[in-house]
Amino acid sequence: MSSDKDKASNATGEKLAHANQIQDLLADRDVNIPVWIRAPRNNSLEHYSGLSRAKLYELASEGFIRTVSIRKPGQVKGTRLFHLGSLLAFIAKHEAQTVTEEVGVMSDKLLPGAAGFQSQRPASSSSSSRAEGYPI
Repeated sequence: MSSDKDKASNATGEKLAHANQIQDLLADRDVNIPVWIRAPRNNSLEHYSGLSRAKLYELASEGFIRTVSIRKPGQVKGTRLFHLGSLLAFIAKHEAQTVTEEVGVMSDKLLPGAAGFQSQRPASSSSSSRAEGYPI
C-alpha cells in the first residue's frame, strides 16, 4: 500500500513541476509575442527582428542567442527554434553599445580638452611658427 501512495505522490509532484514549468513559460511570453520563433524561408526576414535566416544561425552558432532543435531520437532532421527574448536582448545590448559609442564620439568632437577636439585658433604669422621649428 505504501508503494501506491509513493507512486501517487510522485505523479502529483511531477504534475506540479510540469505546471510550474508551464507557468514559467507563460510568464516569459508577452501579450502577443511568441517565446520561440522559426527562421524565415525564401530569402525573407524574420518578422520581429528583421534578421535573415543566415544571421540567426550565425548568432546561434556563436552562442549569442538561445536555440533548440526539436526532433525525435535518432532523427537527423528536425525543427530549429530560436528564443525571441534572447534575440531581442542581444539587439538591445548592441543598441545600447552603439548609443554609448556615438555619445562618446560626439563628446570628443564638442568638448574642449577631449581627445580629438580641435579648437579654432586665431591665425598667427607663419614666420613665428617657422622660427620655432614647427611645421605650418
